[in-house]
Amino acid sequence: QDMIKDETILRAKVRKLVTQWSYSEAESLLIFMGMGKQAVPFLLEILSHHDESLLSRRVAAYVLSEIRDPESVDILIQVLKDSNQDVTMYAAYALGKIKGNRIGLEMMRALKDPYTRRNAAFVLGEIQYRTAVPVLLEMLQTKNEDTYFLGTIADALGKIKDVKAMNGLLHAFDTAKSVMLRRDIIAALGQMRSTRATGRLI
Repeated sequence: QDMIKDETILRAKVRKLVTQWSYSEAESLLIFMGMGKQAVPFLLEILSHHDESLLSRRVAAYVLSEIRDPESVDILIQVLKDSNQDVTMYAAYALGKIKGNRIGLEMMRALKDPYTRRNAAFVLGEIQYRTAVPVLLEMLQTKNEDTYFLGTIADALGKIKDVKAMNGLLHAFDTAKSVMLRRDIIAALGQMRSTRATGRLI
């Protein structure tokens, strides 16, 4: 498609597509993909403004995940600290699609923040960041920890598929008191497709 040179027209077009998303999601996404990186600054503008509607911010994050422009990483990382958990979830999804070593490093830092750590663990799994495995395994062994967070860690380890994590996952399975967490660990081991782990759990 031809480049839209008028910034005002481009901003208006992006906003219109975001607003009409519920009525023509597929068509709107196709148009966004045609616009490509041109749309990114205006999508980031919508995403980072708290006075925008929740739907608009979610749509902006989703479209950014499809465009996958590294230029959007800074604001997506900032949005992980947003007060709206739906928005942070979509921002994490976008980061997981964009990938890259820098995202891995930033998510390692975000693991230390109680508010961003679950999304950070999710992203680390999506980008298969092997450097995170020792830290994730250590967190998985933490007693009296939130079960949902531990389940996200187990899922991330399963997606990373590092065989070095297997013993830690098996130990976490043996010591887990939560049925839900044990199921998450089984699913993680299943993603690793290990006959050794399967035999141990049968």
